[in-house]
Amino acid sequence: MNTEGDYIGALRHLVIPIAQEYQPELVLVALGFDSAYYDDLLEHGQGIKAHGYGHIMKILDDLWPNKILAILEGGYFSGSYTECAAMSVRGLRVCIKIFFFYVY
Repeated sequence: MNTEGDYIGALRHLVIPIAQEYQPELVLVALGFDSAYYDDLLEHGQGIKAHGYGHIMKILDDLWPNKILAILEGGYFSGSYTECAAMSVRGLRVCIKIFFFYVY
């Protein structure tokens, strides 16, 4: 059904065990909010709420502290970008450097 629990379950039981085998020096997160709960393209009850993105980032940061590089991609519903991005950052315990790139 693509609920928040489904995403976190896949992360814990599939993605993380495979990633741990490689002992990564850097974990690159493509931080897109296409799966946001608030997106009108998803059916009711599907997707990840803003606090869920923070929870996912905390899980990753607990496993690989100071090795997370998140690239903000976007999503389909601009109304939730700010909240989802803010909660994602709150899940990290590191110094944040923000770079802005504009493509014309």
